Amino acid sequence: ASPRQNSNAVDELGPLTEPRDPATRVTLATVKLANERSMAAGFFVELPTEMADKQKPRECVFVTAQHVLEQCLGANAVLVLRKRQPNATYTRVEMPIKIREGQTPRWVRHPQHDIAAMRVILPPDVATQPLPHATLADERALRKSGLHIGSHVITFGYPMRLEANNA
Repeated sequence: ASPRQNSNAVDELGPLTEPRDPATRVTLATVKLANERSMAAGFFVELPTEMADKQKPRECVFVTAQHVLEQCLGANAVLVLRKRQPNATYTRVEMPIKIREGQTPRWVRHPQHDIAAMRVILPPDVATQPLPHATLADERALRKSGLHIGSHVITFGYPMRLEANNA
């Protein structure tokens, strides 16, 4: 249903402080990473409380596939974010980020899996909202949920490097 057909969706689009439904949360945390040679989806997660810096209120962790960052040329990439407009629509916002200092990556990677993470400070006026750190599942939570190899899941991203619309 479109936001105008579903009153709950309109509430979810309100001030964007704390969306309640999981799909909206994940959508607002998911962004596109682009570079002339590589592209992928990624998502933002809040820093754990003990790592948060009150001087950097919009600092969070960007998570994506390690091979995507590795394949990016040069020191920079672009994150494609969204900015909410007063009429409840969104516009596209490109945020340049530094992914390397010289030859040194600004991200850390998992030693066995194709995943990387790096700290990023989000602009204050974008609709992007990091997922709460507490929502990340560990092995115990996954076992309890019954999720396993072969489970059907919904993922958010940019298949074939396409964006659904201008926002």
